[in-house]
This record gives sequence, structure tokens and C-alpha cells, in this order.
Amino acid sequence: MRLIPGRAVAVDPAAHHMGELLWLDADAPLLPGAFPAYHRVAAALDTGSAIKGNARADLYLGEGDAAGVEAGRIRHTLRLYRLEPVGPVTQ
Repeated sequence: MRLIPGRAVAVDPAAHHMGELLWLDADAPLLPGAFPAYHRVAAALDTGSAIKGNARADLYLGEGDAAGVEAGRIRHTLRLYRLEPVGPVTQ
């Protein structure tokens, strides 16, 4: 599966199902030069051995030097929300 930069995250498979939709609410960067906030919908499409727990995720930012630099600066306070359907939509 192709990972979409900025919209795919790696998660702990013990805490999340692959393919589930998540709302990332990340702010308060810990590293200088970091982007100030990430607020977006992303899909759980990967796992990582260092990612443990419900509110841990690694945002995929793409390939190349610029993506690597940005990824290296992401150390933000994260609130992670699982998006789930609540039932049929009626009008």
C-alpha cells in the first residue's frame, strides 16, 4: 500500500487497527524549528517497534531530505482520537 505523506501514521498494532481513521491534534513542539502544530485526519497504515500505547503515532511525511528534516523535528504533545461511525445518517 502506498503511504500518503502527511496523511499516514505508524501506530502500535496492540492499540489500533490498520486502516482506522485518526484525528491528530499535535501542538507544543519540543524541538526548535519544528512546525507549530499538526491538526489533521490520518489513517493508521504502518507500525513501528518504538511506537507503544494509544496516544503514540509516527506521521509519515514522504521521501527526500526535506521530509527527513521535518520528520526529525516532530516531537509534539499529541492528542489522538479514533474516528468511528455512529450509525446511519438520516435526513
